[in-house]
Amino acid sequence: WSYITLLILAIEITTVSHVIYGAFDESASLTAALHGERVSGIVSLLQSAPPGAQHEYLLPRGSCALRVRPGSITFAAKSSNVQINYSSDYTKIIDNNFIDKVKVSEDFFEVECSKRSEKPVYFKRCENEIKISLNDQILC
Repeated sequence: WSYITLLILAIEITTVSHVIYGAFDESASLTAALHGERVSGIVSLLQSAPPGAQHEYLLPRGSCALRVRPGSITFAAKSSNVQINYSSDYTKIIDNNFIDKVKVSEDFFEVECSKRSEKPVYFKRCENEIKISLNDQILC
């Protein structure tokens, strides 16, 4: 009877493991979308903020990366067997709603998340530019 019980248990574990991997992939997808939209929201808020305004954003622990370009933001979250990239294009919001177009710095910014702890990223609005750095002392 013990062999039959072990065989049934192995079949059940195999069946459930497929569902669990799908849940991990969905979790990575939601994480990428959530954090990508949060960073886009920070950039949008700094568009209308006065010069000198600064915002700190904490990247989550885990396997992920944030890439910010002058026209788009990409957040990549890695699951056990897949990498999900979420991109947000905010140039249309800027072009349509603001007369004084405040752009993200021309510098390409990329940072990987830490597996041990959250990592702060700082956004600061200078005159007509938003600068991004890992250092909280951003000079305009």
